[in-house]
Formats: sequence, C-alpha cells, structure tokens
Amino acid sequence: MKQFTIQEETEKKSNSKLAKLNRNFILLSITSILFIFSFPPNLTGFFSFFTFVPAFFYLDRNPESPFKGGFFCGAFATLCLLYWFYWTVSTFALAAFPYLGFYWGLIFFISVSVRKKLPQIGFYFFPFLWCSFDYLFEFGHLAFPWVKFGYSLSYYTNLIQISEFIGIQGITFWVLLINVVVYEIFKKYDSAEKFKPQFITLIVLIFVPYIYGVIKTSNPVFEENIKVGIIQTNVDPFQKWGSKRYEQLRDVLNSYEELAPNCDVVITPETVMPFYLRSNKNAIRLVEMSVEEFGTPFVVGTPDSPIEGNEKHYNSVVFVKTDTVAVYNKIKLVPFGERVPFVDYFPNLENIDFGLGEGHFSRGENVAIFDFQKEGRQIKFSPSICFESIFQEQLSESVLNGSDFLVNITNDAWFGWTHEQYQHSQAKIFRAIENKRSLVRVGNGGFSMVVSPFGEVLFKTNLNEKINSVVEVPIIKNELTFFTKFGKYLGQIFLIVTSLILVLCLVFKPKKS
Repeated sequence: MKQFTIQEETEKKSNSKLAKLNRNFILLSITSILFIFSFPPNLTGFFSFFTFVPAFFYLDRNPESPFKGGFFCGAFATLCLLYWFYWTVSTFALAAFPYLGFYWGLIFFISVSVRKKLPQIGFYFFPFLWCSFDYLFEFGHLAFPWVKFGYSLSYYTNLIQISEFIGIQGITFWVLLINVVVYEIFKKYDSAEKFKPQFITLIVLIFVPYIYGVIKTSNPVFEENIKVGIIQTNVDPFQKWGSKRYEQLRDVLNSYEELAPNCDVVITPETVMPFYLRSNKNAIRLVEMSVEEFGTPFVVGTPDSPIEGNEKHYNSVVFVKTDTVAVYNKIKLVPFGERVPFVDYFPNLENIDFGLGEGHFSRGENVAIFDFQKEGRQIKFSPSICFESIFQEQLSESVLNGSDFLVNITNDAWFGWTHEQYQHSQAKIFRAIENKRSLVRVGNGGFSMVVSPFGEVLFKTNLNEKINSVVEVPIIKNELTFFTKFGKYLGQIFLIVTSLILVLCLVFKPKKS
C-alpha cells in the first residue's frame, strides 16, 4: 500500500512538471507568434499592444529560468520574422538567430533580477531595458536596428504622429509600456477597484496619441509641390553585373529622357548602373549629355571609386546637373553583405569566404545635401542608400543640414517576394513623420513610394514591376520637429535610466521579512 502511494505521488509530480512545461511553452509561443504577426505585411499591428503579456506571466511564474525562456522566445520569433536572411544568403546566416535569442534572453534575465531586488518597479523596467538594447543595436560593426517593435504600428498613421516628438524608439517604449499596463490589468482582473488605475492609464496611453494624430492629419498644410520622376527598374540583381551592362545604361537613359521634360528631378534605384560610372568616361559623358539636353537633374545609383587604382570602393549616389557632378558615399554598410565586420581591426577577415556574398565596400564619411532650382527657388534633398533609412539619426541629421525632402534608393530585388520588402518599405513612414519631410523611395523591383510628412503613402508601385512615373511630392521647408532637433538624445536617456536602476539594484538590499 505504501509502495503504491509513493508511485502515485511520483506520477503526480511528473504530471505536474509536464503540465508546467506545457503551460510555459504555450505562453512563450503565444508571445513569439504575436510578435511575428505584429510586423508588416500583416495588418494586425494591434497585436503589439499585448504581445508580451503572456511572457510576463511566464516570467512571473518562472523567475528561476528567465534567460532560457527569453532565448527560446527571441530565437523563434526572429527566425520566423527574418526568414529572408536564409532566402538570400546561406545557412551561415542562421547564426544570427541564436545571437538575437541571446539578446532577448538577457533582457528577460535582467528584468526578473531587477524585479526581485526592486519589486515595487515590477515589469515597468522592461521598456527601458528593451529600448536601451535597441539603442545599442544602432552602433558598431554589427549594427542592425531592423526589429524595432514600434514598426508594428506603421499602418496606423494616426497613432504614430507622436513620432515627431519621440521617434521609433519612443513608439517602441510606448507600446511596451502599454503591454505592462495590460499585464497589470489581467493580473488584477478579480478586483475591479484594484485594476481601475491601470485601466484609466491604458485609456489615456492609447487615446491621447490617437486624438493628437487625428487633429494633426485632418488639415495638412504644405508650402509647395515638386514633380519627381521615378525610374523603377526590374533587373535580376544576380544577373545585372554581367555582359549586358551597357544595355542597362541605354535603358535607364531612355527612361530619363521620357520623364525629364515633365519633372524637376529624376531618381533611379541603388546601383542601377552596374559599373563605376564616373570612372567610365564614355558612360558618364552619355549621362551628362542627356542632362544637358533636358536640364533636369539626375540622381543615379552606382558604385564609385574616386581615384583610378584607389583601393577604396563605395556604394554611391551620383547627382548630375548641367554644370556639376556631386557624389554621396553610403555610410551605413550592411554587415557582411557590403563590408565584413571588424575588418578594420583584423584585415585578414577580408580573405575569408563566409558564404554570405560579402562585399568589400568602404564607408562614406558625411551625409550629403544636393540641390536644384524650381522656378528660381532652391530645393534641397538628402539621399540615403538601402538600409541606411532605418538609422533615424542619419536622416534627422540630413534635415538639420537643410534637406527639404528625403530620398532613399534601394535594391530589394535581392529578396524576391519575401516579407523583407514590406518591412523595409514600411519603416520609411516613420522617417517621414519623425522629421515632417516627404520621403521618396525608389527601388529595383519595388517598392517605390512617396510618403507625405504625415506618413500618408501618396504613391506606391507593385513588386517586380518595371515602371516610369512622375509623382507630386509635397514640400515642408523650414519646420523642424522636436525629434529632428533632440531625438538623438532619447536613446541615451533610456540607457542612463537603465544604468541608474541597475546600479540601484547593486546597492539596494531588500529588508528581510
């Protein structure tokens, strides 16, 4: 009888552990799935308001294993969200997902540790910590600030008008703060009086930004419009560096000549000229002759090397006017894709084949401001190339330097029909609102688009489409937003607050009961 009782107890414990394991797996999986479906192209960005609530319940019930849960949650979520890594490069890219899983695990671990030391803070430290890590991801040789949680709301332009004050970092903080408040409401659901303050807070957090956005977008005022010619090519990026390069040059010039009489400036995608344009005397002369004939400035994506025989090669924008040729060299290079990380310190890394199609471009040094005349008035713009547009500080610097509108050229055709195309293009909505400047995006294979200073998509092409279009772009010339002037300090504030709380945890000793 006693033996039977022991066996029964063992089975109960085993079943209890299994039930707990299943419950934990479900909670973490729900967070991962909600995270994935919050991002473009999914129209379910509202999931972001409660994505981390299941994870908070997991951390509350399992304070002994936060890192393990965070690692699983983060690795699975980013593996599904960034599956196009593997689509484009190789299995080596799979190493990125444990790296991102480690980042989530560390956030979960630190959050629980702080909660133990300072229980009165609860999970309200979580948004500060998350945004601090987001900020750090913008720097260094592996900088890749792609998965900012606030991008989940890119389709809700009324809600994100507050970006002109707090930018994408602030939107991420705001969304995570709402997650904490929703968690507190669920935790206290059995007592209406207890969760009443949190419920009121939730209403204020959502409706105040929404009402502000409705008012802000109800009557937009622009100083003037300009006409921009967009040349969206549809060239296979794996084939365009072959023998038909000069056919591509002729095709692009034909498109320019079609658009130039009807617009103020013509823009092409990234590396639309698959050779060093300025170093090729015949090619650059053909471009100059076309511009001289029509008088319309021409923005051309091309590789560039300033001096013949120079070891430095750049991913560049060449701006051709009737009297000048100016150049912008890309500053933020895609890790591995355009430059091997840490090669400045370990030159031999350049000789290793990582199987990622790694390039060997050099970094540009400064943002550029180009200008042209429209009916006697000077119009200024600043170019960015490909994923530079997810670095909000760079585009804000351009506006501080006088840019009247923003230009981003890209070649997302590398990624086919994957979600990368949607994630990348939707981020531009934030750059436009943050700086109250229109943004013109021109891509090879799509999406090309025009975004107004209030985040409205005024024009958008289809994927895998070859098209020439003249579009009107609204201009705001002199207004500088709070974010444009001071946004670069927000990440530093998150980092300082996080550091102070961590120091407080080290010196604080909770009273023994």
